[in-house]
Amino acid sequence: MSGHPLECPDAVEHLYLAASPDEVPTARPLLTGDVFANVALPGLDGAGLAIVLTHPCSMRVDGVNLASRLLMARVAPSSPLSFSAAMRLEELVDSE
Repeated sequence: MSGHPLECPDAVEHLYLAASPDEVPTARPLLTGDVFANVALPGLDGAGLAIVLTHPCSMRVDGVNLASRLLMARVAPSSPLSFSAAMRLEELVDSE
């Protein structure tokens, strides 16, 4: 290891560049880590938040058009876990 500290955002709000549909350009490509609301996932009840897990190299069938299905996972609140056990999305959803 080089001993250099890893870069990290100064504040939680800097984690999310675009937090509403109005802030995302329609021409922006879909990327791993994008989170969507009201997504129904096969095998799970109801719709909710879901995150794209598919790698960008395999999400397009011909380099341009999206595949008919992408690997996604449900985003749900949980108790604190170690960083190796889960991807933490700090303050993604407002707590009420």
